[in-house]
Amino acid sequence: MISTTSPPAAADTSTTSTTSDAIGDLTALKRGRAGRRVAAVLLWVFAVSAAIGAFGIRSAGVSSAASGIRAQAHFPRVSRPGEPANWSVQVDNQGGFRGDLTVTTNDSYLALFDQNNIDPQPDETDIVGGRVTWTFHQPSGDSFEVQLDGNIDSNAHAGRHRATTTVAVDGKSVTLHYSTWTAP
Repeated sequence: MISTTSPPAAADTSTTSTTSDAIGDLTALKRGRAGRRVAAVLLWVFAVSAAIGAFGIRSAGVSSAASGIRAQAHFPRVSRPGEPANWSVQVDNQGGFRGDLTVTTNDSYLALFDQNNIDPQPDETDIVGGRVTWTFHQPSGDSFEVQLDGNIDSNAHAGRHRATTTVAVDGKSVTLHYSTWTAP
């Protein structure tokens, strides 16, 4: 009887690995591990920054003085839509106020606020050429403050919103320049 045996099948070399493949895989593994470490460190830096308030809401103030009149504005420096935001202008005039006081601010800045209240209410309000002018009839004392209570409007666009506020009283005026940054 003749036996017929077939020769053993050739080994499939497409699934075997070589030392050079292992070294290539090791390099890729090291690169991946380094990338994950960098991502983890960046995530921790972000989390710690958020925990200490680096991305939070901030307020600021700016002041200017001329000819015995001093004006100071307090405003949200950094905020987000929907967040509470208060704005105020304080005016100090040596010797008191002898006439009406006007506070003029660009309308585009005031539109940033969803206004709840203005205290005290202006006696007159004029909107001309993109500027809002509030007139207060002869305040008593040496100091006067107008406050706007509200929130940053939910439709406010992200970015810088510049403001120019001019305070005029007794033929003298002071101008303040400032800006609010709204985050998305």
